Amino acid sequence: MGIPGIEEQASVDDVVIIYRNQPRLHIQAKKNQTHHKSWSISDLKDELVKAHEQLIFSPGVLVRFVSRSSFGDIQILSEECIRHPDLHTFKKQAPSKQQQLLTKLSGLLRIDAASAFETARHLRFMVTGDQSSLDSRNRNDLNTITAKPDIAVSLLESMLNRHQAKLPDSITLITREDIIKKFSEAGLVITPIRTEQEILDNFART
Repeated sequence: MGIPGIEEQASVDDVVIIYRNQPRLHIQAKKNQTHHKSWSISDLKDELVKAHEQLIFSPGVLVRFVSRSSFGDIQILSEECIRHPDLHTFKKQAPSKQQQLLTKLSGLLRIDAASAFETARHLRFMVTGDQSSLDSRNRNDLNTITAKPDIAVSLLESMLNRHQAKLPDSITLITREDIIKKFSEAGLVITPIRTEQEILDNFART
């Protein structure tokens, strides 16, 4: 699959988020593990191969794994690799368990330790909780920018459903401007996002 406006291929393409001033984010969504067990590195072999391929296509991107089940050893390894600037430092300072996990990842992907280390450093993880918790979080986030978060959720879900169904009038790339336009057409006013310090400064001036 390709990304509109970008020549690179996308091997991880469940969701791709393009930021203006941050690394592009490729999201790999996973179903729940049986009995809510943690995902093992072996369980995720196919997805980790895709993540490694994505990093070959696009070395600067991040790949985020999302599931209701925790990611166990691969997340432990990734977080340890992120703590170290290079493989040499990792081998000198990382606990033996994490070093064994890196060896396992290297063997699973059939790549050398340096490539496995860089792959692990570019992985991110998100455990979502149940659907109601996720819905509540989305509404709370939207509540910070609009007075009608329920309507905003409905509009976003409609856009995503049309995009996923590939309907004739759907668009291949949903931009921030597309969302703002859709909100505006529905009468939703978007509040500018401000940092905590900006809010405090505003109160101080009143």
